[in-house]
Amino acid sequence: GVLGRKIIEKLPFKFIKFTGNLANTVEIKKWVNENHFDIFLHLGAVVSTKDVSNNYIYAKKVNILGTYKLFDFLSKKKNKPEWVFFSSSSHVYGERKYQIKISENSKTKPSSQYGKTKLAAERKIINLKNKINICTGRIFSFTSNDQKIPFIIPVLKKKIFLRKKLIYLENLNHHRDFISLNDIIKSIYILFKKKKIGIYNIGSSYPINLLDFANYLAKKNKKKIKSKKNS
Repeated sequence: GVLGRKIIEKLPFKFIKFTGNLANTVEIKKWVNENHFDIFLHLGAVVSTKDVSNNYIYAKKVNILGTYKLFDFLSKKKNKPEWVFFSSSSHVYGERKYQIKISENSKTKPSSQYGKTKLAAERKIINLKNKINICTGRIFSFTSNDQKIPFIIPVLKKKIFLRKKLIYLENLNHHRDFISLNDIIKSIYILFKKKKIGIYNIGSSYPINLLDFANYLAKKNKKKIKSKKNS
């Protein structure tokens, strides 16, 4: 995905990329056994909430079982990697009615099926903690020019850049914590250098109101927004 490609570009490692199917245990095992890894970064997943909802059974095979099998095979290698990173998501915390700071000890209650798969994967790989050094990064929202629909910012851009002068939007009156791709990559590199294990939030802690952002884009493009405010 977008983050994985940027990591390959920015971090000073020689990468061996997995090009198979994370739902295929045989492919995973063969690839793990044929290669040597000093460290391991796992970012593969069915990601957008829409894609997960549309094919939940497949998403569970990739995000939960595929992740567990991958780490299990790594833990059984004679020369196992000294450090493994698993990219989880802020979706494990679910929605909050009010703006509050979220720590790694905050209650996890996913409100999306995507969040449920990530939390289930976290709980499954914790069983391997005595066999392999796993660092889990719960990554908050990010965007980039390479990000595509159905992620929220590309969707907003497409709607607002259309020719219509008046645009109707709904369900945007909430906040997201956006962090830059570069800061995510720096965070992962720091966690690696310090050989951290356990769970770490990777976010900016700066709230962005999506309706405010939509209005900013609209004003720049001389459009007007009519929005149905959610509570």
